[in-house]
Amino acid sequence: MAACRCGREAVAPDRRRFLGWAALGGAALLVGGGRAWGAAKAPYLLLNCIDYRLAAATTHYMAGRGLERQYDQIVLAGASIGIATDREPAWATTFWQHVDIARKLHGIQHLVILEHRDCGAYAVLLGEDFAKNPAAETRIHAQMAGKLAALMKQRHPELTTEAFLMSLDGKVERLPSA
Repeated sequence: MAACRCGREAVAPDRRRFLGWAALGGAALLVGGGRAWGAAKAPYLLLNCIDYRLAAATTHYMAGRGLERQYDQIVLAGASIGIATDREPAWATTFWQHVDIARKLHGIQHLVILEHRDCGAYAVLLGEDFAKNPAAETRIHAQMAGKLAALMKQRHPELTTEAFLMSLDGKVERLPSA
């Protein structure tokens, strides 16, 4: 790879091209008054669990709803449980901060809560393996998502909330609570 002399260090052509594009991006921020936010809109905010087993299924589900590039995403262990309970107060603080910035940056209008079956965070935080009883598992996810929906309505009544429960095979059912 050929290098050129730019200042005091040798810079490869690909790096030089990247730096040039980066400078143009910086110039665009300056022209825009230093504010990059507000340009793109993403009307949906997705809250889902950290479970790696469902990462691809989650993306597929949102795309299947026609929401590709239409949502911001917050990922917390257990999705709503960290916000709907006082077990992990820092998670709730983080969530509400993210909601506020997503409203400012992208004008979100809807919260989509995507819980999932066989959630280890529920077992850890509540001390019970709900996966052994699918009816109880559905109820506890609906309860937590419902609490989060009620909190959202209190804090941001202009936002709508809907909640779903995903099976490990990627199938999704609507939860009755939100």
